[in-house]
Amino acid sequence: MAKLAAITTSHNEDYQFNNWLTHYEAYKDEIDYHIIVENNSNELYREKIRENFPNAIILWQNEDLGVARGFNEGIRYVMEHTDAELILFMMQDMYIPKGG
Repeated sequence: MAKLAAITTSHNEDYQFNNWLTHYEAYKDEIDYHIIVENNSNELYREKIRENFPNAIILWQNEDLGVARGFNEGIRYVMEHTDAELILFMMQDMYIPKGG
C-alpha cells in the first residue's frame, strides 16, 4: 500500500488549535508521516505544537513563509527524506472522517 504524508502549515493560529488537534486525532492512524511546517510562531504556540504533536516531523522556520511556501517546504522534505508516494495537504480547520 502506498505511504501517505500529511502536511500542515502553522503560524500562531491559536484560535484553530483545538479543532486542528481534534481533526488530527481522527486521521492520525491513517498517515505514515505527519509534517508540520512551523512558520516562526511565538514560543508559547511552538510549545503547544511540541506537546500535542509528539510524533510529527516539525520543520521549524525562521520566518513566516505563508501557506504556499510552507507547503512547498513540506513537499521538499517529503520528497527528499521519506518514501511517501501520496501527499495530503491538511489545513488546520479541515476535517476528514476516519477512512476518508
